Amino acid sequence: MQDEYGLRVVQVAFLPLGADLNTAVYRVVADDETPYFVKLRRGVFDETAVALPKSLRDQGIVQIIAPLTTKTGRLWASLDAFKLILYPFVEGHNGFEVDLSDHQWVDFGTALKCIFRSMSTTDSDPCRPPIPVHAVHFLVNVGIGGRLASDSVDGMRRNPEC
Repeated sequence: MQDEYGLRVVQVAFLPLGADLNTAVYRVVADDETPYFVKLRRGVFDETAVALPKSLRDQGIVQIIAPLTTKTGRLWASLDAFKLILYPFVEGHNGFEVDLSDHQWVDFGTALKCIFRSMSTTDSDPCRPPIPVHAVHFLVNVGIGGRLASDSVDGMRRNPEC
């Protein structure tokens, strides 16, 4: 991770999360004590899984947790037979582990509203193609639902109108 991301890792902990046998996830801590979420993926790697969240985050949808870029600007690094994807670590429970409060459901709806608005081709760039429906399905079921930290929803208020 030092070569690709410029991070000197001092701690690694396996996280027994997810149902994908081809993916393992870890919490790593850098020497500056910053925690990160690392995903190791072997086998087929769909670049949409990292490009879509990054694109949505770049459009100002702050509810999306996008992968961090390598020193060369890539959204993943190669590590032998694996792809390594680095994310900020969000402390808390995801939306599958705990019941969301009414307030959190409203915030989740705001995030979905922002995503669907981003699919429009009537914005300032009419040549930008809309996000494919299968990509939105992936994002809602895996990208947002799986990462919605119910203990950390305050950040969702930063962009309430998209």
